[in-house]
Amino acid sequence: MARLIILLAATGSRFSQVTRMIRRRAGSCQRIVALSPILNVGLSSKRRRLGVRSEIERIHDDLLALIAELEALTEYETPDRQALASVRWRLSRASGRRLKLLEEIVYPWLLERSSAAEARTVSNLRESNAGLLAASRMHVAKWSVDKIMVDWADYCQDSAAMRGVMRMRIGLEKALLYPLLVKYAEVEEWGQGLPKRLAQ
Repeated sequence: MARLIILLAATGSRFSQVTRMIRRRAGSCQRIVALSPILNVGLSSKRRRLGVRSEIERIHDDLLALIAELEALTEYETPDRQALASVRWRLSRASGRRLKLLEEIVYPWLLERSSAAEARTVSNLRESNAGLLAASRMHVAKWSVDKIMVDWADYCQDSAAMRGVMRMRIGLEKALLYPLLVKYAEVEEWGQGLPKRLAQ
């Protein structure tokens, strides 16, 4: 039994797959728990996922931190070109990760499992994101870094409005999605169900 466990851990097999094999042969949950640190050897941290609930929360936290960073920059009397370009790029990247996770994993998974009333809530939330996405794209297109440098005061005003919309959206997603993810999602099930392009 020890040789089998070490071999599977070394070849990078998923923890849940290993535990099922051990359970069939050993029939002891206590022995599986005791051996779990060994089974994690050789597995990358990206594959030891905590679940989509934790992943979307992490992205939300990243977005809120970046929004706060941008807000701090707009309090300067004059714009910091390099810092603004950096935070706007990172904010765009984090927003893309959020949208990808919601559209490819969270919404489809919840819609398959939720009740009719819950599904309507999820669908409405999903559809309402189109407005935010359009507003965000218009804002980015309108305010190039060069234009920001020329019209700093107006940019700060527009940026404040956009940040407020983004914060409201994140708050809404937290309030509506987190309880459903806790209700329906098992950590191991999420980990096994992630497409390779998101799990790697």
